[in-house]
Amino acid sequence: MTIRLLLRLFIFGLFFFSQALPAQGLFGGSLKKGFEALEQYDFFKAKNIFTKKLKRYPTAANYGLALIRYDKLNHFHSLDTAFIRIEKADSAWSMLDPGEKVSLWDYGISDTSLSGFRDRILLAAFREAKSKNTPAAFKHHWSFFADSPFIEEAKSLEIERAFFIADSLNTSTAMAAFIGNYPEAEQRTEAEKLLDDAIFREFTSDQTEKQFAEFIIQYPKSSHKGEAEDALYSLLVIEQSVDELYTFVKRYPNNRNADQAWELIYYDYTADQRVESFESFKKAYPEYPYPERLKRDVRLAASSLYPAANGDLWGYVDSTGKVLLTYQFEEAWPFSENLAMIRLDDKIGYINKAGLRIVKPLYDDGEPFNSQLAIVEKEGVYGIIDARGNVVLPVEYDMVSGPENEFYQISKDDLYGFADKQGQIRIKPQYENTDDFSEGLAAVTQNGLVGFIDTLGSVVIPFRFDVVLPFEFGSARVMLNDMVGLIDKSGNELIPINNDRIGSFQEGLCRVTKAGKCAFYDRNGKEKIGFKSLCSSPVLGVDGFSEGLARVEKSGRKGYINRDGKIVIPIEFEESGYFSSGLATFKKRRKWGFINTKGKVVVEAKYDEAFTFSGSLAKVKKAQVYGLINTSGKEVLPLEWDEIVQDGDFYILKKEGKMKLIGSDLESLTELIWDDIRRTDNKEVFRLSIGNKLALFHTITKRVFWEENNLDKPD
Repeated sequence: MTIRLLLRLFIFGLFFFSQALPAQGLFGGSLKKGFEALEQYDFFKAKNIFTKKLKRYPTAANYGLALIRYDKLNHFHSLDTAFIRIEKADSAWSMLDPGEKVSLWDYGISDTSLSGFRDRILLAAFREAKSKNTPAAFKHHWSFFADSPFIEEAKSLEIERAFFIADSLNTSTAMAAFIGNYPEAEQRTEAEKLLDDAIFREFTSDQTEKQFAEFIIQYPKSSHKGEAEDALYSLLVIEQSVDELYTFVKRYPNNRNADQAWELIYYDYTADQRVESFESFKKAYPEYPYPERLKRDVRLAASSLYPAANGDLWGYVDSTGKVLLTYQFEEAWPFSENLAMIRLDDKIGYINKAGLRIVKPLYDDGEPFNSQLAIVEKEGVYGIIDARGNVVLPVEYDMVSGPENEFYQISKDDLYGFADKQGQIRIKPQYENTDDFSEGLAAVTQNGLVGFIDTLGSVVIPFRFDVVLPFEFGSARVMLNDMVGLIDKSGNELIPINNDRIGSFQEGLCRVTKAGKCAFYDRNGKEKIGFKSLCSSPVLGVDGFSEGLARVEKSGRKGYINRDGKIVIPIEFEESGYFSSGLATFKKRRKWGFINTKGKVVVEAKYDEAFTFSGSLAKVKKAQVYGLINTSGKEVLPLEWDEIVQDGDFYILKKEGKMKLIGSDLESLTELIWDDIRRTDNKEVFRLSIGNKLALFHTITKRVFWEENNLDKPD
């Protein structure tokens, strides 16, 4: 039984017995209002009511708070707190006399419901621990949730996850710590074997070139020979400079990294794929061992490449459809910064336009390069590599995301921090949560409260808020004790934190709601339009000003005010939207049309649906089909389409299961024969498909330039 169904049963019981009980009931009318608020999903109101009634009605109030904390769809969600509350409710229940217990039945509270709800909390808590999938989460479950039926399973999963992490770190310290923490673990034998691998590391403990070179000579058949060769490469090629790479290939020509070193030298010279760069390389390194590759790459220099499939394999074609990199990859992605991600042997690597594997396929997953760095994943942990395949952030983090505003967010052991765009740790993982930097500040959470730090990690605004949004134009919206306001970068309140709601800034003003009235403030916290009883609940983002007007509401009808707060379009519409291209949608008699900023009807209300203008066109719907109108209301694309989806300057039309592509000038670019049309990561190319066969359409040449073999087009 879901939490909402349970709440509805509560409310049903309350109304069923409302005539049989006194007006306030044995436990008070305000308590009943708390459960009614829950039925309306007004968690703020319900929480306030139940909190105030904890001392007087501990069973019902704690039960209500447990329901709130259990519901994961509101920001009060906390299974720890829900468990504490249900335990308190159960304890208080045991102290009630039979008559009091009977009275609580009306709220759905009984021995059975308390026990059942406690079981659901324990199940949800265990599922939450499994979703986090960390040793700390599993340990918390079996140590915090008393008498949980999942204690033994949680202990087992804790050990499994701890071993997985230790194995991923692959250090003697980590493995020794695992054995010490879990001496009876069934993985102990395997852990002890992994410790034996330290022999190689001990032999090369000084990590010198001499040690690794001698190791290769003395143990040519060792399974660690490759590691020693890699170590030599790392020692000699510290900065990845061309001089270092060239010294390396001269000194160790038989090293397994020699080819990679040549490729990196090659890439360093030719990363921009210009003919002049290839000629420069040829003059600088006449002994380059692959002259035929050099000749081929000169031909590729001026070509744009696009991923294309042939059966289960992928390759790359140019804008004429010619295959330039053969079908050889299990997956292929578009080029980004002259590198493309490919999958080979179920591993991710990166190639350049010549097909050279600049980053060998080593990873389970990855992302395109961004500012010469890419996020990669291996065995469930993440790191960052550079355009030569060097690991600049160790692949050992639970999460790496970004970059946003020059920083990556990183996470380890359920703590969060930041790395910069060079992959260097700037703020070590130490916070319960982090948001991206915005205007030089990032929101971070400590002990359940939110504050702001700067890019050096200094706390600029203390930890005191419940919820915050990022800084925009020098201010940020914050919540404290269920009330909201606006602060500046010093934490000063520009708009007092005593309001019910604060909208986003639109055209320099934000809507503030308090006690059922609304006002508008500027970014400096100055009230520009005073509080009035003309509030409008936000629909589709319609919360502030657009083209100088803001929507307001009275008695369920909508109209508009100007920046002086004057009603300039009467409050007479059933519904309305925001202005774009000088027009806004409105609804009358259950039909939609468009008005201009003067309130004049430009398009009569005759459509079943109408959508905001994008440029000079808007999508409309009538009798289950769609079309496009212009700003004069003329139907420039007939209403005959099952769906219309805009993608930049193009529209994808669908009818009877087939699709076609048109431009913003409504020119037909493809026939109505395709099963699917979607933009690729190359913004200038759309992917078309019939069945499981693909084709590529170029938006500049406006033609299909490549089709998969045996593409079955209809006649």
